[in-house]
Amino acid sequence: MFSLGVLAYQLRHHIRLRWRWAALAAAVLAAGTLLQSRAFTAVYPLPLAYLALAAAYLPGGWLRRFNALGDYSFGVYIYAFPVQQVISVLQPQVGLAAHMLQSALVTLLLAAASWHLVERPALAAARRGSAHRPVALAAGG
Repeated sequence: MFSLGVLAYQLRHHIRLRWRWAALAAAVLAAGTLLQSRAFTAVYPLPLAYLALAAAYLPGGWLRRFNALGDYSFGVYIYAFPVQQVISVLQPQVGLAAHMLQSALVTLLLAAASWHLVERPALAAARRGSAHRPVALAAGG
């Protein structure tokens, strides 16, 4: 996924984002998730990356209002992998679709809690503190 992000950045002037293509990518992801084939495992990063780029960069819509509740991106970033691993250990028999849904819900809840209880208060405290304290430079030795 990281490499796809790098490639997308390098090719950013050639990638055309369209809602109809995003809908097709979502349909491919949904069908592949339901079928749970090995071939899908190899190719799912492509439609997922396109869908993520479309959601991030196509203007308007309900998705743009997501951050009105808070910036959960860092929490999603740090909690997604551990949550996925815990669900895999606790429910090794669960199918891919159920695993993805459970992981997404738990991760989003943890990310929201992290934003409201830790990140936002810490950022506010840092802003208040930086306005009142000069930066101390270490004395050279």
